[in-house]
Amino acid sequence: MLRLPRRALLGSGLLASGLLAGTPARRLLAAEAGALTQPLKVIVPFPAGSVTDTLVRFLLQPLGNALRQTVVIDNRGGGFGVMAMQAAAEAKDGHTVVASSVTTLSLNPVTLPKLPYDPMGDFVHLGLIAETPYVLAVPNASPAKDLPGFLKLAREKAGQLTYAYGNASAQIAAETMARQIGIGLTGIPYRGGAEALTDIVAGRVDCTFTDITNGLAQARQGAMRALAVTTAQETPLAPGLPPLASVLPDFALTVWFGLSAPKSLPPERAAYLNRTLNHVLAQPEMQRILFEQGYTTRPMSGPDYTAFVAEETGRWGRLAREAGLAKG
Repeated sequence: MLRLPRRALLGSGLLASGLLAGTPARRLLAAEAGALTQPLKVIVPFPAGSVTDTLVRFLLQPLGNALRQTVVIDNRGGGFGVMAMQAAAEAKDGHTVVASSVTTLSLNPVTLPKLPYDPMGDFVHLGLIAETPYVLAVPNASPAKDLPGFLKLAREKAGQLTYAYGNASAQIAAETMARQIGIGLTGIPYRGGAEALTDIVAGRVDCTFTDITNGLAQARQGAMRALAVTTAQETPLAPGLPPLASVLPDFALTVWFGLSAPKSLPPERAAYLNRTLNHVLAQPEMQRILFEQGYTTRPMSGPDYTAFVAEETGRWGRLAREAGLAKG
């Protein structure tokens, strides 16, 4: 998984600590049916410092304030999140949820054989937290100065360019772009997106799809060149960067994160957690914090998030199969 700068980890607690403290809305939420009677445990399927972990930590204090309960993180990294998702599916205490994502819900079913959990059958999906695009980046030494220049270079050197990737979604983004251009790219795997970006800065690889926070930070420092974003339209998250869809009309990808819970969670508690999550996400300060870190929020009801997961699973599954990543 990608890692955010240390300042993001430090800033998450400092900036978010005052949200919702002592407000009437907080007291009302805590009195609703389904309210928690003990601390909420959030299983995070990736290590501390990963994008998923850091995003959840932005929510930690304000969510705890709204719930009037402590919220604790249980990091269970490794195995593409499989062990963490399996543990979450088997939790029976009514106070355990899991940070779900495009990786654990939509990609693992296609890219991993014999998955020990059912993303739709074993979970109740509580709500979307946020989504974020990738940035297409190239080394400073690349002859491609902008997006049209990169596409021209890719066609002129069909089959010769390399791309770095640190996870399946970034690999799918690169392979989807190559397929739509009509050329071949050679993928080079890395342990994570941060390592992949390091070799872009060093000029060892021709391009990568990287997370927007690290990508824009490196571009602003002049360490490499950002060419485009993977959103369908221009995004205020990356002013001045065109979307790949401006030249490849069918190209639009974002990665997303939400909260899910074991199917055993009582319906009234699932509804309560959804309302509380959406209440926290609606706070202007929370929206500002997430926007500054490269996220946009799109609060959803539980049923809407469930439908979103099903739709995204179909879409990412198709892209994974087209990229040759599907397993038996």
